[in-house]
Amino acid sequence: MCSTSNNQTSKDAANTGTSQTSSSTTEIRTTQPQQRQTSSPTVTASNTLVVKRSRWSNDPSPILENAQKNDQITSLHFIGLQFSDAAILRLIQLLQSPRNLTNDASNFSRWNYVFFSNCHFPNPSIGGSSSIPVSASNRWRRSNYQPPSKSAPCQQLARVLAQTQIQKLLIQDSMNLTSALLEHGKTLQNTKGLTIQQRHGLTNSQCQALGRLVACSKGLTDLSLRGTPIPSGALLAPGLAISYHLETLILGESYLSKQSLNDLVLAPPDRKAINYGLSTSNLATSIQATYRLLNSPQSNLSALDLSHLHLNDNHVEVLAPILTDPNSKLLQLNLSFNDIGDRGLAIFCQHLPKMHKLSKVSLNPNPWKDGKMLCNAMKENTSIEYLDSLLFLPEAKMLRYYTTINRGGRRLIQQQRQTGGEGTPLGLWANLLERAGKVQYFVQDQEQAKANSIYYLLSNGPVFFDQP
Repeated sequence: MCSTSNNQTSKDAANTGTSQTSSSTTEIRTTQPQQRQTSSPTVTASNTLVVKRSRWSNDPSPILENAQKNDQITSLHFIGLQFSDAAILRLIQLLQSPRNLTNDASNFSRWNYVFFSNCHFPNPSIGGSSSIPVSASNRWRRSNYQPPSKSAPCQQLARVLAQTQIQKLLIQDSMNLTSALLEHGKTLQNTKGLTIQQRHGLTNSQCQALGRLVACSKGLTDLSLRGTPIPSGALLAPGLAISYHLETLILGESYLSKQSLNDLVLAPPDRKAINYGLSTSNLATSIQATYRLLNSPQSNLSALDLSHLHLNDNHVEVLAPILTDPNSKLLQLNLSFNDIGDRGLAIFCQHLPKMHKLSKVSLNPNPWKDGKMLCNAMKENTSIEYLDSLLFLPEAKMLRYYTTINRGGRRLIQQQRQTGGEGTPLGLWANLLERAGKVQYFVQDQEQAKANSIYYLLSNGPVFFDQP
């Protein structure tokens, strides 16, 4: 995303009617997406309205009112704002205002991106801006207390967000808005991506409401809870376990307790209990939401992030066999920053040749050190095209070669050998080298890396796959 020039910014401010005082709190950024093949030759610019907290003006209402006149704005980013009831109503009007998209509007959401970061909203459980605590020391206020109003602006905003077409909705450290969305949103009818990031975590009631919301939102494909402590995984897991429509699930850095980890991810076997003949019924009763998603043929899960969750060798023992299922749709798996040792790596490598769908795997950093097992297992794998940085291993160069020839089309060569082909035809090698030459290398000397890969393919490819 690139910022416009000063002249262009001033023109945008003039077009939207923003005053000089409020211009310090707003910024309009313009990006040019790639041109699409449509019936109309015009290219639509995607504009982002960024409103930040300012010492000159704390009320974003004028900016939101002027933004309604600019139908080119398709993304909203609010940072550190304090929304009053009037500002929330202005925001609702902006969210419901028509957007000027392309003629092929069926492929676009009304809003591409709506982001709330460190924003303060009125308490949704009280029908106004003031949040008056009802305590024993305020008995005179208790008599004047009114029950929660269903028409409170924060509740209205939650319902509008749930009904509006949004490509990605991100709520970061805006607790009252999170509470209103989980309590009054019921279902995200037109939202494809939801990210909730709360440093102070979710309450038990919010965990239960989030599970119900995700399960009912059939159009939701991406869910991220990274960095959000989840105190009770047992309340969130039932809804998550039946969310077969999810394609991306990010649970990294969720600060899960041992029981919440068993409920949300999977329950490993208790080796000590098994060796001594003790009961493991507590693990058998765990919900294991992610495990059930991966095992279900109805699941559409293609990307899973389980980083920073203290997974150990016992978790890998349960997880690795699932990844060999030919009906699995999982393409990306992140197991970085866990407690996986050499035993867990050996189990993973044992099943690695049978993992025919995974294309991106992250295993580092973890306590394991034996990279030779991983290198030997990668000789038989034809699908993994990316392994995270393993520069500390002596076998790092060979691992990069294996992923490179996987990207170059090693699967085609193995399929030909399995069908009884006699050697690699020259035309196939030309396609293979052409694809390998298009690989992007994240090193300084890219030309040398390409030359090494092509030389390796020419010299060792037929030896690996064409000889018995």
